[in-house]
Amino acid sequence: MAVAHKGSISMGLVLIPIGMYKATQDNDIHFNQLDKESKARIKYKKYCSHCGKEVTANDIIKGYEYEKDKYVVMTDEELEKIKTKKDKTIHIVQFAKMSEVNMIYYEKDYYAIPDTGAEKAYELLRQSLLSQKKVAIAKTVMGTNEKLLVLYPTKEGIIVKTLFYHDEIAAIPKAVPKMKLDENELNMAKMLIENQC
Repeated sequence: MAVAHKGSISMGLVLIPIGMYKATQDNDIHFNQLDKESKARIKYKKYCSHCGKEVTANDIIKGYEYEKDKYVVMTDEELEKIKTKKDKTIHIVQFAKMSEVNMIYYEKDYYAIPDTGAEKAYELLRQSLLSQKKVAIAKTVMGTNEKLLVLYPTKEGIIVKTLFYHDEIAAIPKAVPKMKLDENELNMAKMLIENQC
């Protein structure tokens, strides 16, 4: 399995070099679109919506739409200047109880595997977090984006969970009313759950 990200966990004066490996894989079946007669794959061409001519990569620039059909054009050099510094160190910002991080914020999971020679420091961090039922909240740069992370200890190792930022979480579309429940109904529901195990 290929490493998805290499970095070092920074804990005070201690650096723990790790590799992050995807914890999940896509097993869905994906289909290609084919021409009915020739069975050749369908290709899509890029074209200008204004004049209809086909364009190549050299003809394309980047722009941010700030209003319908109005753009701020950015050059590659300008985009490079505003990119986040590529600091791949995983800086621990704070520690929190496992229960304090709402699961809706979890985005992707990675296995954190220590580099050779870093196993003892890694194990010290893992066991310390696990014994206190805590996680480490951290920041790093993955690709060109700054990511918020949770270092989540398990019996087998540490899972690095990337987090959504608060403004990326959609509001609940409709409030779910809280119903007053009869104790007998609640006990019956609990019994149904227990009998399914």
